[in-house]
Amino acid sequence: MTERKQWIKALSLSNASELNKLWEDLQIDVDFKYLSGPETGLLTCRGKMGGTGNSFNLGDISVTRCSVQLASGEIGTSIQTGTNHNKSKYAALIDALMQTDQKAMLQEKIINPLVANREEKAQARQAEIMSSKVDFYTMVRGG
Repeated sequence: MTERKQWIKALSLSNASELNKLWEDLQIDVDFKYLSGPETGLLTCRGKMGGTGNSFNLGDISVTRCSVQLASGEIGTSIQTGTNHNKSKYAALIDALMQTDQKAMLQEKIINPLVANREEKAQARQAEIMSSKVDFYTMVRGG
């Protein structure tokens, strides 16, 4: 996975309130203009019967997209599930800023904490699942 895909994934999978807080904690002023959005729309999800069969419309999900351009020319984009315009705007701004000399600082202060938090939540969920695991091979056979 390319480096940009990794930070876009971290931004996309983040919790909106967590991303907002990390962004606001930076207290940086960014000169940018909107190229599009943030705007919310619907995206149709398609599925395949049995994973390989005929295609069908599974349903619609809300997505919010945003594109920004920094005064220095870098372009950042964001497509997020849900309708949170701030999350989409901040993700697009961070994407653009990650292409500048602020990359190392943003990696340390935003991307790494988002990834660590996601991994921590995944481990906690896995521990919760394992705590309810039932071992069906505990019965003794024979006499």
